[in-house]
Amino acid sequence: MNIDDLYRTNPFESTTSESSPTKEANMHRDLKGEELLSTVLQVTKKMGEMRSLEPLLQYAIDELLRFTGAEKGYIILVDNDGKLDFKVQRDAQGNTLSQVDEISHTVINNVITSGESLVLSNALTDPRFGAARSVIELRLRSILCVPLLVANRTIGAIYLENREFENRFVQADQATMELWANQASVAIENARLNDELEVANKH
Repeated sequence: MNIDDLYRTNPFESTTSESSPTKEANMHRDLKGEELLSTVLQVTKKMGEMRSLEPLLQYAIDELLRFTGAEKGYIILVDNDGKLDFKVQRDAQGNTLSQVDEISHTVINNVITSGESLVLSNALTDPRFGAARSVIELRLRSILCVPLLVANRTIGAIYLENREFENRFVQADQATMELWANQASVAIENARLNDELEVANKH
């Protein structure tokens, strides 16, 4: 099954205003699978040409928000002490978010620990995460979280969410994001190592 097939087999079935995505949020579904894949590969190609971590991550999150229809996006890296470092957090309008606590750390920890991606159509009703305090208090709905892996080592994760709509992310989004993450992880790790080398050379 290719990406086009995945999108055809995961339509939005609800027609209610509460669960149907807006035209803007649904922009990427107007693209055929191959076109979306081409866009993803263009983004990763440009990331591979960037040598500094901060602008690379800012570019990456803005593009991810644009072609997934997410309301908010976060890129989290694991530091040398094994702690989570929230490197960039933006909304779909390009604003930097100040509250990194307003996401599901339960989901992020699960993805980083397991090294496997998660897509939740409605976190509130999901049997695995519906009882989590963050999910209940923040009224989280659609979540897509994908690990960043380099040589089978988890270096971080991408966390995307949409609280307005259920089923914002489907299986095809998960497959596309996994493909993107596989390519992007190397660019991110190279940029991080390059930044560390530049700092070391200044001392």
